[in-house]
Amino acid sequence: ILSEASGGHGDDLWAAARHIANLFADPVKCKKLLSPLFHTATSENHEERQNSSTCSRNNAERHPLLGKAVIELGAGAGVPSWIAMKCGARVVSTDQSIPNRIRCMAECAQRNLYEMKMTCENNNNSQGQEALHNAEKVKVCPYDWG
Repeated sequence: ILSEASGGHGDDLWAAARHIANLFADPVKCKKLLSPLFHTATSENHEERQNSSTCSRNNAERHPLLGKAVIELGAGAGVPSWIAMKCGARVVSTDQSIPNRIRCMAECAQRNLYEMKMTCENNNNSQGQEALHNAEKVKVCPYDWG
């Protein structure tokens, strides 16, 4: 955390943020967490039909956040946002319009994006390229509520 912003608790890493970041980072746990959002009776039959195909093996290796949209309200340090970004999600991360806090979040997003670019240069795979493409669209925005 690079900010010396004061006021509120935005510079604290909350246990809930750490927990959701850990869930996002683990593809198996993340898929289980998100499954109620994407599961339908018809998709179960469709998945069973595809299990024997090569494409389904490729899809099974995809991180469940790859290509999904994630918005974090009251992000503070933004740890869940940056993990979701690294997993290939399209991320919008928001917090109160305290200039140092927004600057800190933007710097964290850029540092994570830079790290992803360096990793993608060394590993040429389509999932990494897609994740990087989505990460380049990350948005950090002030959002005052209440």
